[in-house]
Amino acid sequence: MIDELINFYKTIPNLWELSKARIAKQWRWFAIPAAVALVLLILLVIVTKAAGVTDITAARWYYRLTGLTTFIFFWTGVRHAYYYFKQDVVVMKMFKMSPYFHVALISVIYAVLMCVVNLIILLTTPVNIDSSIFGTILYSVMSLPLMFVVASILGLLAVLYRRTRILFYSLVIISFLLVPILYIPSHTGSVWTHLIMLNPVCYLVKGSAEANVIGLTSVSNIAYHLYECLLIAIGFVVIYALNRYVAYHKFEVTPHSDEFDDGNSKSETVKVEGKNKKTTTGEYSDNQESREDKVEQSQEESASTDNKSASTKKADKTVREQTKLGVETSKYQ
Repeated sequence: MIDELINFYKTIPNLWELSKARIAKQWRWFAIPAAVALVLLILLVIVTKAAGVTDITAARWYYRLTGLTTFIFFWTGVRHAYYYFKQDVVVMKMFKMSPYFHVALISVIYAVLMCVVNLIILLTTPVNIDSSIFGTILYSVMSLPLMFVVASILGLLAVLYRRTRILFYSLVIISFLLVPILYIPSHTGSVWTHLIMLNPVCYLVKGSAEANVIGLTSVSNIAYHLYECLLIAIGFVVIYALNRYVAYHKFEVTPHSDEFDDGNSKSETVKVEGKNKKTTTGEYSDNQESREDKVEQSQEESASTDNKSASTKKADKTVREQTKLGVETSKYQ
């Protein structure tokens, strides 16, 4: 764990340069949601001024606009963050770099853009509508870890499965139906209100909208903040588990494989080692026997050579003696 943190600290400059280059090429992802939100705000201001609607009616429409802006920024940020995650996991793994740096940076950018646009909406609300800058900033900050968690989980699932896009759009549609944009509950204690509050995206949409229309009352529900923090913590646990699963099963990275292998693999390994050992021993014995045979042959050859040389010497000696005897006989005759 400490080695990974040290390695991450060393690779931050490279990750920063890579993320800057990618963000510079993908500026449209950031510009389009902001442009759509500002165009809707201009249309709302023009319509409310031209129609002369009451402050209560205008407040309801500002409520919807703030919630829709938060919803758009959140899911666009999630889509942008996890879109390249599968590629980053494969590439970053080769260089021992973290693919989560780019996800975190994109989450920060979208959270800042969300905060800026919601503050602009807050400044254009009628005077009689109570607003809270603190509440707007708080919910923008809370969107950052939730965006990171959702994008990371979807990115890890995209590494394992192919049809993650269907899951993403299904989540977008379901969460849109469970947030107070099209339908605003008239009573905060109704059953429907509590059901939609189970949706973690509703926390951001409802909180940001109430911060621009109701004011500090939007941040008074402490239990709801704790519930959101608990969901984010569970999300980080899921990321940790999925990250291990992807590393071990998708890329077949198994540290300490002797401890994690089953008995069959161990027995197969022992058998292979035994076969190799037997083969090596057999080869060694064969080589030893062949060497001994060669030594015996060389000894026999040398012995035969010695015998030949001895017999040759003996024959030469016999010839000399016979020659000497013949010479002496000729003298006496």
